[in-house]
Amino acid sequence: MTKIDYNEYFDSEENKYYEPEVMMSLLEKLSGRNFEDIILFLTESEITVTDGKIEAYLEERFSKDEPELKARIEARKSSREPSVSISSREYVKWNTEKFMDELAAKKYAYNPAVLNYYRCYSRVCASKAEAILTIISNICNKTTGKIQDTLDDLKIRLDARGNILKDDIIHLVRPAIHNIDEFEKTIEDANNLNTYLEKKFTEEELIDGMIRCEEKEIQKKNLYNDLYEGNIPLTEEQKEEIKETHSKIMTKFLNMIEE
Repeated sequence: MTKIDYNEYFDSEENKYYEPEVMMSLLEKLSGRNFEDIILFLTESEITVTDGKIEAYLEERFSKDEPELKARIEARKSSREPSVSISSREYVKWNTEKFMDELAAKKYAYNPAVLNYYRCYSRVCASKAEAILTIISNICNKTTGKIQDTLDDLKIRLDARGNILKDDIIHLVRPAIHNIDEFEKTIEDANNLNTYLEKKFTEEELIDGMIRCEEKEIQKKNLYNDLYEGNIPLTEEQKEEIKETHSKIMTKFLNMIEE
């Protein structure tokens, strides 16, 4: 994904206050959609492909791309495995060819866990995007009373006129754009049948992916939060608070050991 230099969109590198309309304009410019269309896109786009369609496509491609390989595998299903009593060389040759053919055929095997991952990941991206867009919308509409607890939790402080700091604009827009882009890419990949032929996941990648799908917070209160591009970054104040909390816990733990 292309990295965006957000400073290019501001008239100064200074972390000063801007009218909320600047944040909305930046969001719409980078997403290529107006706000209402972004919401519609997130709520109405969906994965329409099914397990049956994917399996049928892979089977069709197997027959088209590798007819001889498919024929050999089908032939083995109706034949008996060579007896171990025949020459060892022939037995080893038969099993080696069988292994190599089955390995090559794995390219056309369907793993339902992949579609399940795409469904889960698209939902979490949409959920995070919508949560951040709700914050942006309330700031722009000057209805922050509805989300004051959230703003306090995120350490986003508006001035008396409801204007927002440049850093906070970036902290909201960057993860919103990331989640919107990831949602779009995931929907497109999932609905493209060729994806299941060309892109393969290891079991470890799928497990890690499903774990990531369970992390639905828009900000994690730990120092690893900023490793997640779809999360709202921690402010320096939040980082210091976390470090202080960790220090107090460690001090208490060491005191317990010494007693």
